[in-house]
Amino acid sequence: RNLQKQLNNALHLLSHDLYSKRSHFVLELVQNADDNHYEPGVTPHLMFRVAPKRLVVFNNEVGFNEANIEAICSVGASSKAKDKTGYIGEKGIGFKSVFTVSNAPEIHSNGFHFRFDRTDERNLLGYVVPNWCEPPEDVQSGYTTIILPAAKTYDFGAETLIDLDARLLLFLNKLRQLTLEQDSSQITYRRRDEEGVSRLTAARKSDQGEPVSEEMR
Repeated sequence: RNLQKQLNNALHLLSHDLYSKRSHFVLELVQNADDNHYEPGVTPHLMFRVAPKRLVVFNNEVGFNEANIEAICSVGASSKAKDKTGYIGEKGIGFKSVFTVSNAPEIHSNGFHFRFDRTDERNLLGYVVPNWCEPPEDVQSGYTTIILPAAKTYDFGAETLIDLDARLLLFLNKLRQLTLEQDSSQITYRRRDEEGVSRLTAARKSDQGEPVSEEMR
């Protein structure tokens, strides 16, 4: 029991005190998606769908396998290659940052459907012990879907995705498309590389007006 308490305290420190901004978890999810594996010919795509009490993340990666499950349910582990020690990442320790905003994150990928449970303070291993769950209706086939129900004292708002824009794609290795959905609006950022020039586009759609597109080079 004492070891459980020590592990619980260490995980709380990791998921809360390590990150000075609550929105930092979004960048961790982006980094994880950039490190994921994708089928040949697929444009790596990450989408965020935001509501006040629920954030859903879709990624068209190849999906979870046994090693990924072990990594995400561990402390200090990663499913990345050993030579990528500079990252916090792929399905590993960086995912713990979501506990700054959610006590019951869910993951649905490649036939795996599970959640973590920190809603009960007495559940000391809720950060790392998965519980099987049924997939909700908005889980999409062929995508890894992460669902973050907001913690009781937290709402997802405009600041949640404030660090994401088209220029972020310049610093990512694989991701070439980011889609952000919030309220009645949607914006999609894309990157295309042609002859040494990166073209960044931002396409905005809303219920209030005509679609607007911008491009940077």
